[in-house]
Amino acid sequence: MNFYAHCHLARLDGADAAFALGSMLPDFAGMSGARLVRVDHQEVALGVTHHHVVDGIFHAAPTFVRLCQESSVRLDAAGVRWGTGRAVAHIGVELLLDGYLLDDGQADALYLRALDEGEDAAEHLHWSVVEADTRFRRLCRRLHELGANPDHGSPEVVSDRLHRALAPRPRLAIEDRDSAAVRAEMDRLHDDVRRAAPTLMAEVHEGLEAHPKRPFGVDLRRGIGDDSCSLRENGSGSPSRSES
Repeated sequence: MNFYAHCHLARLDGADAAFALGSMLPDFAGMSGARLVRVDHQEVALGVTHHHVVDGIFHAAPTFVRLCQESSVRLDAAGVRWGTGRAVAHIGVELLLDGYLLDDGQADALYLRALDEGEDAAEHLHWSVVEADTRFRRLCRRLHELGANPDHGSPEVVSDRLHRALAPRPRLAIEDRDSAAVRAEMDRLHDDVRRAAPTLMAEVHEGLEAHPKRPFGVDLRRGIGDDSCSLRENGSGSPSRSES
């Protein structure tokens, strides 16, 4: 699940701006090119935990699995490399779902407040490299300037974002010969995601309702026991997921 969708779900759990920022923070860590080591802010730390719980539920949701599988099959048939096709299908579904939720716009105000929170919250974040602090602050400002724009989830923009996201990874990067196939698949997947989104989100809501750590403002706070949340490295330079 991508960061705007995380904010959308945090809003449904009654999140304030700090919690919502935390719910997006693992994604922002990757975008800042660093590993988040520790969070010394209780509400932000709760949001980080919310992120990992949501990701575990989302990635196991039957509708998400089906969308990824169907897209991967089509990309295989179009001759796209195996690794690239699976990465494009997985990330493409997530980015297109963000577009669907951005059209709804219910989380827009919280999303922008959460990005505003980034400057103050940065004082409580500990990174694997010193430069990440500046990158994170700059990222929050840039995303706030871009705003909550539904066009970010259009097939054309999603295709461009996939190219940029996968370019640093040679085994997953979209080769020039595959660009047209990826762009055509985003057109097809865009419609599939929009048809499936209500069912997919219902599956995620159901999983959250049944999760033993809900409500997050009570049980997770009790479970943390202090103001910090330590994150383990998963080998990919991003926070680990307790569910995976």
